[in-house]
Amino acid sequence: MLLKRPEKSQGQDNQSGNMSGKKKSKPSYTKKLNGCKLNAGIKYISTPSDEIMADLPPVTNSTKIPELLVPCGSEEAVRAAVVSGADAVYCGGKMLNARMNAKNLSDEALRRAITYCRGAGVKVYVTLNTLVYDRELRGAAEYAKMLYEIGANALIVADAGLCLLLREYLPDLELHASTQLSAHNLAAAEKLAALGFSRLVLAREMNLGDIYYLCKNSPIETEMFVHGALCVSRSGQCLMSSVVGGRSGNRGECAQPCRLPYNGGYPLSLKDLCLAGHITELLSCGVTSLKIEGRMKSPSYISGVTAIYRRLLDERRNASGAEINRLKSIFSRSGFTDGYFTGRIGNDMLGIRSERDKAATASVLQAGRPFRAGDMAKPYGASGGCVSLKSNPANTASCSLTYRSAHYIPYNVPVHPEQESTHSFAALAHGNLSGSVNIDETSVIRNLSAPFPKQEKRRTARFLFAGQIPESAVEYFDVIALPPDEFVRCAGRKSCPANAVVFPAAIHDSELEAVRKLLGRAYSLGAKYAYVGNLGHIRLAREIGFVLYGDFRLNIVNSASPMLYGRFGDFKEFILSPELILPQARDIRAVKSMIVYGRLPLMLLEKSCGADRLTDRRGAVFPVYREMSTDGIRTREVVCNSCPVWMADRQKELGDAGIKSYHFIFSDETQMDVISVIKAYADKKAPSPGMTIKRIQRK
Repeated sequence: MLLKRPEKSQGQDNQSGNMSGKKKSKPSYTKKLNGCKLNAGIKYISTPSDEIMADLPPVTNSTKIPELLVPCGSEEAVRAAVVSGADAVYCGGKMLNARMNAKNLSDEALRRAITYCRGAGVKVYVTLNTLVYDRELRGAAEYAKMLYEIGANALIVADAGLCLLLREYLPDLELHASTQLSAHNLAAAEKLAALGFSRLVLAREMNLGDIYYLCKNSPIETEMFVHGALCVSRSGQCLMSSVVGGRSGNRGECAQPCRLPYNGGYPLSLKDLCLAGHITELLSCGVTSLKIEGRMKSPSYISGVTAIYRRLLDERRNASGAEINRLKSIFSRSGFTDGYFTGRIGNDMLGIRSERDKAATASVLQAGRPFRAGDMAKPYGASGGCVSLKSNPANTASCSLTYRSAHYIPYNVPVHPEQESTHSFAALAHGNLSGSVNIDETSVIRNLSAPFPKQEKRRTARFLFAGQIPESAVEYFDVIALPPDEFVRCAGRKSCPANAVVFPAAIHDSELEAVRKLLGRAYSLGAKYAYVGNLGHIRLAREIGFVLYGDFRLNIVNSASPMLYGRFGDFKEFILSPELILPQARDIRAVKSMIVYGRLPLMLLEKSCGADRLTDRRGAVFPVYREMSTDGIRTREVVCNSCPVWMADRQKELGDAGIKSYHFIFSDETQMDVISVIKAYADKKAPSPGMTIKRIQRK
């Protein structure tokens, strides 16, 4: 089958999304958000500028200092973080964390680390931030209970189904919403608050205006990354490692294909994030917690980076040039970027780890040598010693800003005897377990053995362009979806063959007004259904009047996730995660669909890769498409797989797995290609000889 990219609309620029030959007026970025609570005096802009800077409240000696949250991939890293001034640390255990390739901590090591941190007045958050299959839910809940009992202050959770289970099973356990949940607007924060979350980890792609607005209006705490590695794909929206390399980034096993060369260069490899030069702006925004990335990094890295950020926060100032250079020497990829935060999104965000970078790191960290307390005696050279950690709350009189050696804190700080005798460790952090229920009593666990819901045979499809849709598709598919801008263009010219729209994967608050108008226009022109792929977009879809379909971007991998999303809207069905194999898909008790044909969207890019296709070292070609091109809405790009899913000849296997509803994705196909695909699936044909395809695996 010949696959061709559809012809561009006349006058349409393929890269920029602008109409060539027409000069566009600069959109107004100051917007009020319909249907949202807007604090008086907050101007809303999508690109930080002097306008938003002028609105930020000044930083004074009374400005609250946010929590400094530091990564720890080992017990040595825990020591390094605490003595260098961390207010809190986050670490992963041996299961269900997004850095499974890190050393991580055993159950006993976690117990020791929590005991040590408690003695130092430092909080411990444990990551359970991966997707969780049905057969893992019970084990994940029991593991969470163990973490609760040994005194973990909070769990960082990414899977929607696990969130729901933990809220029922351990109602007193504090939960933080991982950045993998892709929460990036106020509506998402309000939904998470309703679910009992106490904190939201902001998407790294948000700019200063979005951060300021959300922090001032959020009903729960906000946490954001300020330093460390950046994924070029939006958090939770990357399937490339899983689909291409067989190692799921959403399961903590990312092979980092974004760091590889494409088109003869490195168009996907981003520099590390560094916001040390924007500390005062973050203080003005009121972010609750500033987070360093790096659970794969050495204790020396943790020590050096933490100590610098500790000093900047305590002194309520931005980093000097010398301090930025020090951070670069500790670790960088051809320098740093602040592009998402500042709105300056361009090729200067790209970088790779050079030999010069490695040499600089080796000179300041003595890589490979075990961490010792004396390593941190002078993290700034001759300018001073290590920032002392916050004193034990019981000794508040000694709390003062001093820079001194870290030798005085032993790792094995014992728990106070009177504390150890009460309710084990849980009493120290949470009170007790009396409010929890038996795990078998939860609706989530009961649902795992409930009868499968009645499944309708339904065929649905999405297209990039209306011109791809043949007349036979209108008869074959029950739902035909288009991007909302394409739907409006099509419906404005003639009778539109589509009856649905696909919501943008990301809608920042700065884009909400423009997106609302566009989607409302599509609804008025005949779009009845909407594919929604984000928790923060459900309310908008319901307000407009759409019938809801759950998109694959919701990462449905268990039976509990549809239950959670169903609390906020009546969904007709859910497209399951493309990462599932057939037995895992069968386990899910929900009205479900699977992608049975098409090039899977692998990455959602906030920064353009600068090409309409990416070719890797093996010669595989990955098409790149604009998600949307509309005034007032940020244009993002989608990298698609090099070959399509093909299951036309495996329909019996799909049926045996309980999959009766099929979803098709058409990206670069012509009308003739679409007709060929429809006929092949109607006839249950195998792929053409020599055609490269992707299968849904049996095991």
